[in-house]
Amino acid sequence: THSFNMDAYVEVFDGLDLQEAVSLEGWTAGLDFTLPINRTMQFRFLLPVRTEADGVLVDGGDDIDIKGWGGTFRFATLAFEHLIVGENGGPNRLAYMVGAGVRTANLETDTPDRYNHQGRSLHLGIRYDRVLARGGVLMLDTELRFYEESDDLNPGDLIDDRFFWGTINGAWLLKERGPFTPGVELTAALGENWTALSVVPELFIAAGDVVDLKFGVPIGVTTDAPNWGAQFRLTANF
Repeated sequence: THSFNMDAYVEVFDGLDLQEAVSLEGWTAGLDFTLPINRTMQFRFLLPVRTEADGVLVDGGDDIDIKGWGGTFRFATLAFEHLIVGENGGPNRLAYMVGAGVRTANLETDTPDRYNHQGRSLHLGIRYDRVLARGGVLMLDTELRFYEESDDLNPGDLIDDRFFWGTINGAWLLKERGPFTPGVELTAALGENWTALSVVPELFIAAGDVVDLKFGVPIGVTTDAPNWGAQFRLTANF
């Protein structure tokens, strides 16, 4: 096992909706650090770094530019993860996570308004993996976030800055083909008045002993989901 790893990600989107601006086209980037405590427990720290996007204001329909040293739906988050099934091997692994997040920076706009000038979130999650007998892996990852305080984020309500966000991600990774592992993921983000469902073809590449790459192309299925996007993630293990 590795003592520490770092993920750097970039996500491109087209058609992302926020509370006061919709049809956002742009990109966001961040870092994800994992520090194991022992064989079954670890800490994760997620840090959004930069977001730049153009969109349309809900009120008035004017164009808006949004940019800043932070994320959209992601706050800086510290999480504790605990593996409760699978620590001794076997095809099944089950873990839970609890965490809390705070916004790190404003998202500036070319209007008098600022986005994310406040923000706190609580996180609960469960992850299940099963290694298939003929190779490949099935994964199910669910998370419930409660935005106890937010600003301009809730896509289901123009007024309420306190809202729940549920995610369900199911993935099927096929058998490895040399350094390549193809897969497909179905992602669903659920809120009070919206459902964002996307299909994501994926490709994982083992680029060396300590570096792994992931490429994905999200394709929106429902009207609340971004129309399309691109994902890139680099994982460095130390």
